[in-house]
Amino acid sequence: MVGNVGRGVCCLDSRWFGPFGVGGGAKTSAATFPFHLRRRAVFHRLLWMLMGGGVLALVITTPRTYAMEMNLVTKREEIVWSRLCWLWVSLAFTFIFFLAVQGSDPGYSFPITSNGNGDDNVDAEVGLLAGGGDESSSGAAAVTLSTFDEAFDAFGDSDEEDDEQEDFDHDDLLGTEDVRLDFDPSDAADERAMSGASVSRLPLRAKLCRHSKRVVPTFDHFCTFLGTCIGERNRCRFWWFLLFQSASFAQGLGIIHSGFHDTKAEVGIWVSYNGHAIAAAVIVWILFLSVGGLFLLHTFLAVSNMTSYEFMRSNKVWYLKEKATRDFDLPFSRGLAWNLKFFFFFGMPWYSRDDGRDPDEDYAWPEIAPIERESENVWEHLWENKYWSCC
Repeated sequence: MVGNVGRGVCCLDSRWFGPFGVGGGAKTSAATFPFHLRRRAVFHRLLWMLMGGGVLALVITTPRTYAMEMNLVTKREEIVWSRLCWLWVSLAFTFIFFLAVQGSDPGYSFPITSNGNGDDNVDAEVGLLAGGGDESSSGAAAVTLSTFDEAFDAFGDSDEEDDEQEDFDHDDLLGTEDVRLDFDPSDAADERAMSGASVSRLPLRAKLCRHSKRVVPTFDHFCTFLGTCIGERNRCRFWWFLLFQSASFAQGLGIIHSGFHDTKAEVGIWVSYNGHAIAAAVIVWILFLSVGGLFLLHTFLAVSNMTSYEFMRSNKVWYLKEKATRDFDLPFSRGLAWNLKFFFFFGMPWYSRDDGRDPDEDYAWPEIAPIERESENVWEHLWENKYWSCC
């Protein structure tokens, strides 16, 4: 297993957001942070503000809601802004955590050591203890990878492209104990990103992300809407963002539904009278169910110490497939208290680690223990035990 993973030389201090557990890691390297994602950050922020502004306008302009009041002079409805105070609070926290998670560092890390030769035409090479290819001086077979995409095909998630690959098998490569990667900086999206790498095996729960072109510890997913990879050091921030975004949509729905009025007439007249409220309700309900569903999913993942990548693809992830785990085995769970403490506070300066590593390093996950399926202790094995099996 990989021991210490480097984060580069030029380090920038992260900003901590108090008890919300949103510290992005004590140190973030400008060399390891994807330049192409930083460059797109403005686009994602503008997109979010435009979409949010459009939905907000749709909500507050819904006629006959409790946020409206008839002006007796002009005989027109006017918005009473003070009645929207809770909506403003929800939106303010949503915006704070959007900025906290968008473009944040999930703990980008790969074993990085400069090759020091300044060669811009270094092919990526993978040295294997067994397999085809020419023998190297160490007795390992060598496979030449000329681009990052080929390296991803070898070390990334095999089911993101084709389940069957012509040249490389994800599980076979990761199952070896001595692997060496040398990346050509010109093949990465950020020319400063990688000058070389040396790794014996990707750390447990880590994944080589195609979008960020980095190894992400405790990888969860890449959020296309945010343009940000979610992993070990920013998934808590993502949870808080989902919470307040869901709360904002719920506040909006409350305002919209107060604008529905019974016309005591035919359905067509009722639809025409409440047309704005109907359209607004449909749009906001779709958004609320989508974001709220994600919030519930990530709440479950937090209390069970799982990631969406592991939960959705347990039959594809190599370290889960090796142990033949099932969806609700929860192999990394250590109890509710430990799971929540790790989820919310890992990376905070005062967090007490139990893996013997420094605060700046990724968490060293132990190997998955054998799954006990015939236990008589039903409290420790609620999903599956000697007496029943739920999933």
